[in-house]
Amino acid sequence: MDDFEEKYGLVLKYMVPSAHKCIDKVEVDGFVPGSESLGSNEPKDDFERKMNDKFNEYITPRLKVTLHTGCEYLSGVNSIGLKGDIFGKLTEIHSTFFPDMKLNANIRYIDVIQPNS
Repeated sequence: MDDFEEKYGLVLKYMVPSAHKCIDKVEVDGFVPGSESLGSNEPKDDFERKMNDKFNEYITPRLKVTLHTGCEYLSGVNSIGLKGDIFGKLTEIHSTFFPDMKLNANIRYIDVIQPNS
């Protein structure tokens, strides 16, 4: 897994900043197992149990995204748009560079850090 994490971090470091002009750098802050990224921890029927079992195979990266100075204005809708751009780039990276891995993307695990904070 360490070799994968190193390769994954390098790909993100160079690919994710192209998703939005305000992104300065990206760091992978570990991975969240599929069971933690689910909306329902207590399935109420067979369908939810099957979906939980399927999601348990996946891992979700936890990212720290630092913005350029001058991009402090990103708040509200703009911040959601930034996370959406990053999410789109993650899904592209996952399908292009790591098609055999069970990777998930979730905006809940994208932490945007304002410059100088």
